[in-house]
Amino acid sequence: MTGIYKCLLIISILLICILCPVLVSCLGRTNNMSDNTEDRPASPYIVNPPQLPGKPYPGLDIRTSEIVSAYENGGSAAATAYAKIHGIDLVDNMVGVIVEIETGNKDAAINAVNKTGAKDIIISSYNDLIGALVPLSQIKSLANSPAVKLIRQPTAMMPAN
Repeated sequence: MTGIYKCLLIISILLICILCPVLVSCLGRTNNMSDNTEDRPASPYIVNPPQLPGKPYPGLDIRTSEIVSAYENGGSAAATAYAKIHGIDLVDNMVGVIVEIETGNKDAAINAVNKTGAKDIIISSYNDLIGALVPLSQIKSLANSPAVKLIRQPTAMMPAN
């Protein structure tokens, strides 16, 4: 009986080795769906998005860097589309950000944020953070300030279960 089980095991392994590549290639094929875009409903988020950078701009987190890049390359419409897709708060081409301050440079960082024309500025004494709505056109110049460590998106709050 041991020989029969070995034989069945070998046959099973051979079948798996032969059938798996065939199944994978079948699953990878399309099912003759029409390429006619007239048959599909238009998505409100489809905009010809600009090529976004692979690495974030120095001093920015990846999402902030990408929305700034979308704004620079495609204007307000591209930035608005990116914001909607990624759940980023965007008001009149101003994005809600958290500015992390270099240690001991709180006053200089506050002045740098004020110079951008930011609105709704909230200064926190916890971990030297500033929350503000900053114009997209001013994010990179703010990131270049020596008083600023990082500009990032606010952390989304989740209810406790």
